[in-house]
Amino acid sequence: MTIRITDHALVRYLERVHNLDVESVRNLLLAQLGPIAAVGATMGPRFLVKRPEAKFIFQGQTLVTVIRHDQLFYRREDQPPALPPAEAAP
Repeated sequence: MTIRITDHALVRYLERVHNLDVESVRNLLLAQLGPIAAVGATMGPRFLVKRPEAKFIFQGQTLVTVIRHDQLFYRREDQPPALPPAEAAP
């Protein structure tokens, strides 16, 4: 039997068992990204913010994921994202 661990459970484990101060991390991200996200949200419903430490993906005013600069990301593990029309192969 293989169990699955949700992100929620993982965060709660780090917070409650290893005393990770989740609210301090949240406040740090808000301080660093809040002003940038406010501007980015005017450009469309989904946008990316590149910072020296990582890329931050927003959907509206919500940070939905963070990826390393060397990391590719997919919406689903089995399917790469569709290329925009300008980048699509002929």
